[in-house]
Amino acid sequence: MFNHSLARRLFLINLLFLVIPTFIVLGFFFNKSRIEHKLDNLYHMRDLAYSRDIYIEEHLTFCKNILSILTSSLHLDTPDKIDHEALPLSFKQILGTVPSFDNIIYTQKNDKGQFLVSTSTNYAIDQDLTKYHFITSALKEGSSMTLGVGPQGNPSLFITKLIKASDDTVLGTLTITQDPNNLLSKILDTTYFILGTSFSLFNDVGIYFAGDDSSLIMSTFKPITPEQLAKLKIEGVVASTSITYHPSNQVNIPPFKDVFEIETPSGKDLILKWPIPNSNAHLVVSIEENILLTPFYEHIIKSVFIILLITIIASLLIWFLAKVLAEPLGQFLNVMQEVSKGNLDVRFINNEVGYEINALGETTNRMLSNLKVLLETIRTEPLKQKVAGEELKIGHQIQQRILPQHLPIIPQFAIAAIESPALEVGGDFYDVFLQNDNPNSPVFVTVADGAGKGIPACLYALYLRTLLRSYATLSGDVALAVQEANNLFCQDTIDSSMFVTLFMGVFDPDTLQFSYYAAGHPPAFVRHADGSIEKLGMISTPLGIESFAGLKPQIAPLVEGDILLLYTDGVTEEMNPSGALYGEERLINFLQKMTPSTPQSSLDALITDVESFRSTAQQHDDITALLIYIHRPS
Repeated sequence: MFNHSLARRLFLINLLFLVIPTFIVLGFFFNKSRIEHKLDNLYHMRDLAYSRDIYIEEHLTFCKNILSILTSSLHLDTPDKIDHEALPLSFKQILGTVPSFDNIIYTQKNDKGQFLVSTSTNYAIDQDLTKYHFITSALKEGSSMTLGVGPQGNPSLFITKLIKASDDTVLGTLTITQDPNNLLSKILDTTYFILGTSFSLFNDVGIYFAGDDSSLIMSTFKPITPEQLAKLKIEGVVASTSITYHPSNQVNIPPFKDVFEIETPSGKDLILKWPIPNSNAHLVVSIEENILLTPFYEHIIKSVFIILLITIIASLLIWFLAKVLAEPLGQFLNVMQEVSKGNLDVRFINNEVGYEINALGETTNRMLSNLKVLLETIRTEPLKQKVAGEELKIGHQIQQRILPQHLPIIPQFAIAAIESPALEVGGDFYDVFLQNDNPNSPVFVTVADGAGKGIPACLYALYLRTLLRSYATLSGDVALAVQEANNLFCQDTIDSSMFVTLFMGVFDPDTLQFSYYAAGHPPAFVRHADGSIEKLGMISTPLGIESFAGLKPQIAPLVEGDILLLYTDGVTEEMNPSGALYGEERLINFLQKMTPSTPQSSLDALITDVESFRSTAQQHDDITALLIYIHRPS
């Protein structure tokens, strides 16, 4: 039975839906266990870092007390009493008493606001330290602890006190420097750590200043731009603008935010950054990642055992299911063989153990019945398709007849038009005509978008174009022509859902004044000679919905060099494959960047831009546009 095709396929189903998901679930639980174990260790690392605050605070307090004693005993807050000759000796005595101190720096603020070195054991006298980070931090906080580099480029910890007079005037600063590893040694002397745990000091931009790996000192685990390095060098944080970068990956383990993984010679380390208050320094706790993970082989053995057990049970189930389901499947196969011979009258009979096969057989019976009906329909379908094709051809012919066959030649204007139809014919049209045969008579321009598709929409559009031309020729008034054409148009569309949006305008060839009326249509745009864009539009009702009375045109004075664009919403509502619209903003951006040449080349460029935006999406609406360059005749 297992050799049967059904058994083999059910075995594949078992492999796909049982064994593989088991591996996935086991992998999920293994990963979850590893993350939970890692999270527990992160809490331990956080507690370690948090508990170090008291030792860091004690050290900082000790240093601040030294600075306060020196300030008071040497009268640094009373400039008139300072014995500058005695300062170097006093500083050397302090350095001899506290070996962990490397240097004492005393700066005085001059009249220009600069902090210049007055006394130091290793900084040049009168060296300007105004921009150094330990000075700027002390100015903000009153006292600070910062990481930076000494004159020889060695990493240093700066503890700085701001010196003020009795009236709070800033006089200068007093700073103690020491090796950052001294601070780490105090932490290591007071804490019991789990195997593989270490401490280091980073600054706030991720530069390694102190720790048990001397090869990493003054390197970084975060990318730093050359501009940032140049600024840090000016601030005395680094000695060189060339710094080694060791890639690291930020790990998202809520609620922890500053957790990273770094590659070390011994493998991966997990590090947790802990900011030190009132300082640019961070205490970093790191632990070897392999110590965080539970033994992997235990999970492998458990996984293999569970999968073998599932495979054995599933194979027994396959044998049983193949035996039970083979009979109704064989019956269904016989029905399909009869159908392949052309017998559409054969039917499947339900089996007692058919279960889902019975439902499949009933569906097949319905499909065979529908197929007979469909075959009959196919015999008559070619005639219907031929009629539909003829209707589409006639619709396109009517749509082309609506459009002017030739645009009039007018000295004051250069005009181009384009009409790009969608798959179905519609009621879009444009028109350009003179009021009379005189080439200096008013010039009417129209762009319209009719609702609906097919031959009726084309006929309505042709009818409306005729009305507009007639009333415009008689009156010369664009608003009156729109009003009268609409009122007559409404009488014929009252029982239909037909309506038309329209933008119609008329140019005075002598003054170049443009009078227009927009009936529910997208606004026109004028690109002025100075490059600015003006929107011409108004809130109004489309034609064919209600009667109009007392319409007044809008006036737009134009000048030589202006460019006028009229269009239908097929431009701005064109969609790309993701459903985003081309939109007015993109159209305005195109007009602003357009290089004026000829109206036709500009319109071609617009259509190319729209088609590029549409990409592989299908054009869903007609695209109609008029572009007019305004100039004086030469």
